[in-house]
Amino acid sequence: MYKLLIVDDEDVEREGMADFIQWEKYGISLAGTAWNGVEGYEEIQNQMPDIVITDIKMPVMNGIELIRKTREDFPDIVFIVLSGYGEYEYTSRAMELGVRHYILKPCDEAKIVEVIGKVTEELKVREEKKRKEDDMRTQVKRLAPRAREQMFRNVLLNREDIHKDFEAYLGDCGIFRREVFLLAFHKEKWFDYLEQFVVTNIITELLGSSHVLLVTSIRNDVLLLLDGVYLMRFSPLL
Repeated sequence: MYKLLIVDDEDVEREGMADFIQWEKYGISLAGTAWNGVEGYEEIQNQMPDIVITDIKMPVMNGIELIRKTREDFPDIVFIVLSGYGEYEYTSRAMELGVRHYILKPCDEAKIVEVIGKVTEELKVREEKKRKEDDMRTQVKRLAPRAREQMFRNVLLNREDIHKDFEAYLGDCGIFRREVFLLAFHKEKWFDYLEQFVVTNIITELLGSSHVLLVTSIRNDVLLLLDGVYLMRFSPLL
């Protein structure tokens, strides 16, 4: 369920929305009510609602000030503005703050539920987009080490089609404009995966993971691209 906060200085409007609408039926949990912007902001900090229904004209702190202050600290909260006839200046200022959902007073349950439905759909789309982005980041993070190793291998095998991509990658990593060393370990037979891991682990422990830039293996060799500036400072390790 999504959490909802109602902020309105008119007792009848505020308590009517809170008490007579069956919010759970629409996938909403009522987090609380407030009668002005200051109290509303305190409730926002305490309850962290997903949706705030707020009146525009209120004492102490009006709806515009509440929206502006909340946007600075909690930008993901969706606002629904309650506005009356003749309050177009306030409404336009709310639009400038990114508010897209309005209910014209006097309001009834049908009007409120219609807008709530649009907001909950918006939140669902946002959540799905975030989930896909998180999944993509996780997948990229999981595949990145293998992709870097394969790119490094292709360059060492002189596969021309990969050179530009490799140079771009080095530039993104800040490697392209600094000195590097290629350290190779050779043996008579092929390095298996465990042997490559042991060699890489030993060098990483000696130099630190940030100074071992890329690692791969080709037939009888394990090859490591190392931070040359760091190695020049600690030449006894060479």
